Amino acid sequence: GGSVVYGRRIYPTMSASAGHDNNATTPGQHSFSPLVCACFTLNYIIGGGFLSLPWAFYEGGLLLSSLTMVMICTVANLGCDYLLSAMARANLLLMHASSESSPTTTKSAVSIEMTAIERQALLKENETLEYLESLPYNISSKNTRLFKRSTSSEITAAAAAAASTKMMPIEIEGPEVSNSDGFKRNHDLANETEEPAPLLMVGETKIDLPELFHLYFGPIGFRFYLVSISLYLYGGLWAYSSIFGSALAEALPNFGTSGESGEDAQGHDVYAYCVGLFGLIVVPMSLLELNEQVAVQLFLSGCRFLMIFLMVATPLIAWWYQDEDDTVEQAHFGSQTEAPLGAPLIRISGVHQMMPIAVFAVVFHYAIPGLADEMSQKSQLTLIFRHVFVLCGIFYIGIGVVGAWYFGPTALPSGNLNWSHYHAGTGHLEDGEWIHVAWWAKSISFYVLIFPALDVISAFPLSAFCLGNSLMSAAYGDSIHEVEHVRGVVMSFRALASVPPIIGSIFIRNLGTISSFAGLIGLIIAFIVPAVLYLASERKCKAAGLPYKTCYQHGWGSSPYAAMAMVVWGTIATVSEFVRLALNH
Repeated sequence: GGSVVYGRRIYPTMSASAGHDNNATTPGQHSFSPLVCACFTLNYIIGGGFLSLPWAFYEGGLLLSSLTMVMICTVANLGCDYLLSAMARANLLLMHASSESSPTTTKSAVSIEMTAIERQALLKENETLEYLESLPYNISSKNTRLFKRSTSSEITAAAAAAASTKMMPIEIEGPEVSNSDGFKRNHDLANETEEPAPLLMVGETKIDLPELFHLYFGPIGFRFYLVSISLYLYGGLWAYSSIFGSALAEALPNFGTSGESGEDAQGHDVYAYCVGLFGLIVVPMSLLELNEQVAVQLFLSGCRFLMIFLMVATPLIAWWYQDEDDTVEQAHFGSQTEAPLGAPLIRISGVHQMMPIAVFAVVFHYAIPGLADEMSQKSQLTLIFRHVFVLCGIFYIGIGVVGAWYFGPTALPSGNLNWSHYHAGTGHLEDGEWIHVAWWAKSISFYVLIFPALDVISAFPLSAFCLGNSLMSAAYGDSIHEVEHVRGVVMSFRALASVPPIIGSIFIRNLGTISSFAGLIGLIIAFIVPAVLYLASERKCKAAGLPYKTCYQHGWGSSPYAAMAMVVWGTIATVSEFVRLALNH
């Protein structure tokens, strides 16, 4: 309980039971465990785009496409670390700006909650005390979570120890320190002793990407990103609605639609009915907070795992049971008796078709602030994202290689359609139709065909959540944190994000060129924005004399040169894709 004053704002102090992570929060807030966070991340990343991977891998060649996918997943994961670092630095920069506007302090008072054992250990750390004396603001459990708990082999930052468990407050008095001098002393002390400053970590105050752009690039950067992300997410939500309507209308028995009209043989607009059903499901989900969607999102993560398993396992099983002299009745996929059809290892001419599909299959970076805000152990975010990308890379390469190898040139751009006549060697062909097919084979075929509809049920609310937050940031600007917990306001903006795309998809059903060009923004968001924010945040912290090292930096990828290389690569990829689309359309 209690509170401490920092600048002109009062942050409540919070305590946690001993032994918990230094990021623990009160029950019901920031409640994502690492597993739940990983499942949400999977749902963001694994969208309908992976269904095109068998076709894309055939176009680019099995080996070349696999290497390209590894590179893209590596760069995308690096972008996650860049964004987390930019967010962690933003928390400290905002605190510094507030402290600069407060009167000069006459005492460096630090309120720390700790156990008696930790207090004794702290008092032995003279260098840590010197560091604390240099800080120009009071440290509470709210802002100590900007620092990652360090080991004694690095530097024992009392700011990190302060975020520990429930205890007795102590006050450490130091010499008179002004706000600006305090930060300068901290910077100088780190240079003189060659000891690293405490590693920064994402704080408790949520900072969305539009706010990051406003902090690092001013109003122009804020408007640029807001317009870009709004176009991208509105286009994505529109496409989700169209995908659901088309997939469900085609998969429903006795309601097969014809062409793009979405009408059945009796003239009923089945597509419109399906889109209406989609709206009844996803709009209420879009009004919920992420932690209120946990059960549904975990279930849909399981659906994704099942889909990936079926897309990899069924062709391998068909190949295992298939002999050279197989008859049509013994085929597993329609009348395809010759399998696998094979695919080239390297096909340079098809890379330009494979690359965009692989890139769009990993774009989720706009969702990182929301996931970080809900995560209880924020220092583990980079590890979670890394493991998810490793898993996605394995899944994507497995789907792409197996599908391209088995179906060869018959692999369809929407890969799930290759399962439309899957019968697993059961039944027989009569008048062009497969009859007496085993129920379980029919179930597999139906599930794979209808999966895009299940996929977008999961993806739509997550994207609407991000778009609603961005629209709210645009409307309230610097006052966003005053209304972000007002349920009525939040729900209004979520509705504004989720309802128009559903209505629009009923009238305009083939987005075609619009969706293709909107995808260019995905390239910018995933491969240019993170690196630009990373470089800008480091430069701004250095200019203010603040610590800028974060717990999300690792190895060669943390160097400014790697970030600049990522900007160059992202720019080349974006321009190349733009030229390709312009020539095609």
